[in-house]
Amino acid sequence: MKSIILVLLGVSILIVNSACSSTKDATTNSTLQISSSSETTSSNLQITIPKGWTEIKDNFEQLFDIWLVNDSKNAAIVFVPIYISENVDIADEQKKIELIKDIVINKRKNEVNTFEIIDENFEGGMYNMHSSKLNVDDKIQNSVIFGKGKYFFECLAYFDNGYSPSTDELNKLAETQFEILKDLQIK
Repeated sequence: MKSIILVLLGVSILIVNSACSSTKDATTNSTLQISSSSETTSSNLQITIPKGWTEIKDNFEQLFDIWLVNDSKNAAIVFVPIYISENVDIADEQKKIELIKDIVINKRKNEVNTFEIIDENFEGGMYNMHSSKLNVDDKIQNSVIFGKGKYFFECLAYFDNGYSPSTDELNKLAETQFEILKDLQIK
């Protein structure tokens, strides 16, 4: 059972890692849509897009359900669907999220040169969320795993590899990510 989840998550994480290289390159080859809210149909996730951010429609690779890029095009917040086999028999959603988190973290540790969990916590509420602040190859990433029922996601916030953000910029990115998560809806 864990091996099925591991394979599915491994593929998802590999896709995310390959896509995190540059939002600037992606925005030149994608159709930009500016709106106050966005709804995906593939996984029933709806978010409000904050001012100063734009949704990118990834028509080529289709890696993300929702892909947001800031106006400076040096930071991104993405929502990656996590597919869980229907054979997984874990009724407690918090335990599902913890299992997914463990698999995601272990996979990332094996794919990068340096990796450290800087901070992590679990939050209940409308959707159970596990957030981690990660140092991945000397770049800070905020990863939040959440879900409900059969829909689970990783929301990843990061700066481009070639950009060195200030502490204030890192904090603002995390605040923006959590503002989006606060109001999201899984239908």
